Amino acid sequence: MIISATAKRTVILTAVAALLGIWVLFGGIIMPQLETSNLLDHKIRAARKDLAKTNELADHYIALSAKIPPALKQENAATGPVSGDIENIAARLGVNKFINKIIPATNPKTGRQDQVTATFDKIPYPLLVDFLQGVFDSSSGIGVLRGRITVNYDNRSNVNAEITFTKAF
Repeated sequence: MIISATAKRTVILTAVAALLGIWVLFGGIIMPQLETSNLLDHKIRAARKDLAKTNELADHYIALSAKIPPALKQENAATGPVSGDIENIAARLGVNKFINKIIPATNPKTGRQDQVTATFDKIPYPLLVDFLQGVFDSSSGIGVLRGRITVNYDNRSNVNAEITFTKAF
């Protein structure tokens, strides 16, 4: 049987159109979906690794915090002014002998003392860091608003500091 030229042309065009349609289907729909799926799989694996690392760090933190001596822990929140909280933390850590002066400031709107500037003279730098960590770890809600630290040239391990603490209400 002999196929006419127009029928051959129609068969060839139909075959080319079918191949083009399959190519568009794979290239435009299926392949992007596979790439997106692979990307999401990668993100899920990374998130699971991050979760495992977070759990490991949390367990390590809990173990370390259990080793902190009770004298360094402050369980009850202090409700007094900021200067009292700073003095209590300084006395507990032995920093109070390096405090030159504490200047409280009262907020005129609320009438509460919510800011204190403490000046430290010739305090060993590691002790200052321990004091700031004690302030950070305290349950009284005190934060550092600003600070200025200068080095003593006669003994570089000792510093002078002026730190303004504020209480978050």
